[in-house]
Amino acid sequence: MSQKLSRYLCAGFYPIEAANLMHAAFLFAIWNARRSLGPRTKCTRLNLRVQMVDGATFEARLVAHEGAVIEAFRFTVFVERQ
Repeated sequence: MSQKLSRYLCAGFYPIEAANLMHAAFLFAIWNARRSLGPRTKCTRLNLRVQMVDGATFEARLVAHEGAVIEAFRFTVFVERQ
Protein backbone atom coordinates (compact mmCIF):
# COMPACT_ATOMS: atom_id res chain seq x y z
CA MET A 1 0.00 0.00 0.00
CA SER A 2 1.54 3.31 -1.05
CA GLN A 3 1.42 6.36 1.17
CA LYS A 4 -0.12 9.57 -0.18
CA LEU A 5 2.48 12.32 -0.44
CA SER A 6 1.73 16.01 -0.10
CA ARG A 7 3.70 18.91 -1.57
CA TYR A 8 5.57 21.30 0.74
CA LEU A 9 7.16 24.71 0.18
CA CYS A 10 10.13 26.44 1.81
CA ALA A 11 11.66 29.75 0.72
CA GLY A 12 14.81 29.29 -1.35
CA PHE A 13 14.03 25.69 -2.36
CA TYR A 14 12.02 23.90 -5.01
CA PRO A 15 8.76 22.33 -3.74
CA ILE A 16 9.08 18.74 -2.55
CA GLU A 17 6.78 15.81 -1.88
CA ALA A 18 6.90 14.23 1.55
CA ALA A 19 4.85 11.97 3.81
CA ASN A 20 4.16 14.70 6.39
CA LEU A 21 5.30 18.12 7.61
CA MET A 22 8.15 16.77 9.78
CA HIS A 23 9.46 14.63 6.92
CA ALA A 24 9.41 17.69 4.62
CA ALA A 25 11.25 19.78 7.24
CA PHE A 26 13.95 17.12 7.57
CA LEU A 27 14.40 16.99 3.78
CA PHE A 28 14.69 20.80 3.55
CA ALA A 29 17.18 20.80 6.47
CA ILE A 30 19.37 18.19 4.75
CA TRP A 31 19.11 20.08 1.48
CA ASN A 32 20.27 23.28 3.17
CA ALA A 33 23.00 21.48 5.11
CA ARG A 34 24.54 20.00 2.00
CA ARG A 35 24.14 23.24 0.06
CA SER A 36 25.92 25.35 2.69
CA LEU A 37 28.43 22.97 4.30
CA GLY A 38 29.06 20.19 1.77
CA PRO A 39 27.74 16.78 0.72
CA ARG A 40 28.66 14.93 3.92
CA THR A 41 26.87 17.33 6.26
CA LYS A 42 24.16 15.97 8.55
CA CYS A 43 21.15 17.37 10.34
CA THR A 44 21.66 16.26 13.96
CA ARG A 45 18.63 17.95 15.50
CA LEU A 46 15.31 19.21 14.17
CA ASN A 47 13.05 21.15 16.53
CA LEU A 48 9.53 22.39 15.92
CA ARG A 49 9.38 26.04 17.02
CA VAL A 50 5.98 27.38 15.90
CA GLN A 51 3.05 25.45 14.45
CA MET A 52 0.55 27.22 12.20
CA VAL A 53 -2.56 26.11 10.35
CA ASP A 54 -0.76 25.85 7.00
CA GLY A 55 2.77 24.90 8.13
CA ALA A 56 5.40 25.26 10.84
CA THR A 57 8.70 26.92 11.69
CA PHE A 58 11.62 24.65 12.52
CA GLU A 59 15.19 25.00 13.72
CA ALA A 60 17.79 22.52 12.53
CA ARG A 61 21.33 21.95 13.79
CA LEU A 62 23.72 21.15 10.95
CA VAL A 63 27.08 19.45 11.52
CA ALA A 64 29.84 19.03 8.92
CA HIS A 65 31.24 15.53 8.43
CA GLU A 66 34.21 16.10 10.74
CA GLY A 67 31.90 17.45 13.44
CA ALA A 68 33.72 20.78 13.68
CA VAL A 69 31.24 23.08 11.97
CA ILE A 70 27.85 23.58 13.57
CA GLU A 71 25.27 25.89 12.07
CA ALA A 72 21.73 26.67 13.18
CA PHE A 73 19.15 27.02 10.43
CA ARG A 74 15.65 28.39 11.11
CA PHE A 75 13.08 27.97 8.35
CA THR A 76 9.36 27.72 7.70
CA VAL A 77 7.68 24.93 5.77
CA PHE A 78 4.21 25.36 4.26
CA VAL A 79 1.77 22.79 2.96
CA GLU A 80 0.98 23.57 -0.67
CA ARG A 81 -2.75 24.10 -1.09
CA GLN A 82 -4.26 22.60 -4.21
